[in-house]
Amino acid sequence: GAISRLESALFWNIFNTNQVMSDGKKLFSKEHNNKSDLSQDLTIEALSKARIAMARQQGLDKRENEFLNIVPEILIVPVELQTQAEQILSRDLYPQSPNETNPFKGAFNIISTAWLKDPKAWYLSAGLSQGVDLIEMAYLDGIRAPYVEWKTDFKTDSLMVKARFDVGCRAIDYRGFYQVGFTK
Repeated sequence: GAISRLESALFWNIFNTNQVMSDGKKLFSKEHNNKSDLSQDLTIEALSKARIAMARQQGLDKRENEFLNIVPEILIVPVELQTQAEQILSRDLYPQSPNETNPFKGAFNIISTAWLKDPKAWYLSAGLSQGVDLIEMAYLDGIRAPYVEWKTDFKTDSLMVKARFDVGCRAIDYRGFYQVGFTK
């Protein structure tokens, strides 16, 4: 219920606000090499460019010609792009050239969510198998349940309830994400 909605709001707010990272730069930025220069629709060509950019991400020391070779596993889209994403990833043939095989058929798991505010922005994400920390949900003292107190008023037989849920959410590493679209 309310707790899962709070966790979702905190998580997706990172995408919607383009959170500032500990290095002072936004999560999705040119400096992090994880944002497209152009606002592009969700197409085979745009997916290919995003996948190449993720593969060419470098470690934090930025050694020349040393790439992390991150392979995206997840396509994150707002609900407005869900049908288009499903069409692209399910076709056997390349949409613009019916004689060519679609290289992205089944290539990504799709996460579609109404929490994303920009109806044209979409994202690629590394999966857990890539070993890149992405976003962390942190709980006070590791407690993942609300703290609840009850107090009964003996004069009125009323019951007062106080609930508190201590949680925070923060992007850990920018290198496992790539953003295409219009978000600031």
